[in-house]
Amino acid sequence: YINGGPNGTHYGGDVGSLGPATGFALTMSNPIVVGPFGGSLNNSLDTWSGNLTLNGPITGDGSVTFWGTHYFAFTYVNSTANAWHGGTAILGTTVFVGASSSLGTGPVTIGENTGSGFAKLSLSGNGQNGTTPNIAATAAVAIQSTSFGSLGSQTAIWIECPGVTTWGSLEGNGMIRYDGGSYYYNAGLSGTLDIGGNGASTEFSGVITDNSGAGGNRLALTKSGTGTLTLSGEAINYGGINVNGGVFTLNGKTSGTGAVTVNGGGTLNGSGLVGRGISVAAGSTLAGSLTINGNVSISGAGATANMTNATISGGTFGVN
Repeated sequence: YINGGPNGTHYGGDVGSLGPATGFALTMSNPIVVGPFGGSLNNSLDTWSGNLTLNGPITGDGSVTFWGTHYFAFTYVNSTANAWHGGTAILGTTVFVGASSSLGTGPVTIGENTGSGFAKLSLSGNGQNGTTPNIAATAAVAIQSTSFGSLGSQTAIWIECPGVTTWGSLEGNGMIRYDGGSYYYNAGLSGTLDIGGNGASTEFSGVITDNSGAGGNRLALTKSGTGTLTLSGEAINYGGINVNGGVFTLNGKTSGTGAVTVNGGGTLNGSGLVGRGISVAAGSTLAGSLTINGNVSISGAGATANMTNATISGGTFGVN
């Protein structure tokens, strides 16, 4: 039973944190219950030999913080019966969530810890080729990174489960990388990241990418729900972008292949660069001052184009 703060803070005699001793790996199969004050599962090692493996279920009403001082301090979350409700924070460490495991319910935040550099979250990771989403479909996901560079040197979420991954919302920065069953193990597996179902309006200034250049694993990006997702960073994906609800504001840029499709009830606007064609279906809207490198097709009853100072380069504008 854990019921305390990130660095072993105690409340009412309950141990607030658990983790391996220096130089040793620790595997736990017993259940862990998280009290209302939350709890921390700490791994402060900086070597692969000091892994923390959690095979038992984690339950309770509090939040869980996975805390470390180095991204090489790996924690493996493997239980298929996890059911804590207070949300998850991953700070300064790397967490692998097993193929049929989960991070409970509530918001998920990933970011640096003081002196740690950056953090990583691998969903259905470590080559387990899972198909079960590891984050609750309505969860608010936030990535907070102060280190930027390649995938290996900044805070990031790796999606290694093909199929549909659904998040309630996305905000912050850092990187999201789709590997569709793991870059190192499988190639040619398509997936979809569906964002926005909780109706929140958020902004993401990081990078969303797949590894089509190396392994052929293509990611489609879908905007759902009634809120606004503002992308001021970049989407480099080869499975297309679908705006199925609410507003997708592009103030950054997109590149890759696969059209941007705005479906009934959705709106695409912004001032960014669309590096591919756009198809606007019945009941949907294209607006803003976008720069579009490709064809634009407006078709169906109620489809609307309301753009100011927009630029279409290397393509045509058609109304059907």
